[in-house]
Amino acid sequence: MVQTTLPGGPRQYLRIFRHHVVEPISDAQSRVSREREEVAAERSAFESFRTAVSDLRPATATPSNRQRSVVSGDDCLNQVERLADAFESTVMSVPHYEAVYGESLSEHMLAELGDFTAAVVDSSTSTVTPHQRSALLTAVDCAIDDRTAYADVLDEEATALATAGSAIKEIVESLDDVIIQDWYKEEFEVRLDEIVRDRQSVIHSRISPSPVDGRSLCMHLYADQPWTFPVLTAVTRLHDAVVVE
Repeated sequence: MVQTTLPGGPRQYLRIFRHHVVEPISDAQSRVSREREEVAAERSAFESFRTAVSDLRPATATPSNRQRSVVSGDDCLNQVERLADAFESTVMSVPHYEAVYGESLSEHMLAELGDFTAAVVDSSTSTVTPHQRSALLTAVDCAIDDRTAYADVLDEEATALATAGSAIKEIVESLDDVIIQDWYKEEFEVRLDEIVRDRQSVIHSRISPSPVDGRSLCMHLYADQPWTFPVLTAVTRLHDAVVVE
């Protein structure tokens, strides 16, 4: 058995070893779960903003005297200002906004909804035309669709991590020591290779014209970690720690 000076002896060493191996996957699962919650919050916020945009009564290009009166009335006073307030109270009010984005209203609207819709808020006019509202609704729908698609990708990543994590835990927990016998070496390495191959298949399957392909997803999600690929890191830790006797 491995000699150790840890207070808990060999069993304590095994617990630390097992934790060390699976730690990247556990941390990755927590990160994906947090990202999933943030995406759900953003999608809900955009849906609320969409309702606010839909509720606007667009001004005509040449309003009549009565229409001018209505537009200047309390219920339709400065539609652009109301639009900006709605964006700020929905999209910019998600709990993680400052930590993740921290942008001004104009900057964030430009990033999320494009030049044309951001220009509406920055314009000197106080009303929104039917064409502007239609364009804004289209942009908001795209933002909602993007988050729906991204949520699906995160769900797939969560499933893939759970599958790989279970496979690695099964191997790790079957070991009574970090020393394995020579007769088990081939089977051990085959099982690790299968985990890596399955993980690579998942990553490569995401490669597409979309910015959320397999590699960029990992680089985005795990940017604050010392590793980029949690499953590969866990497999490498396990492989490197085991000694064949």
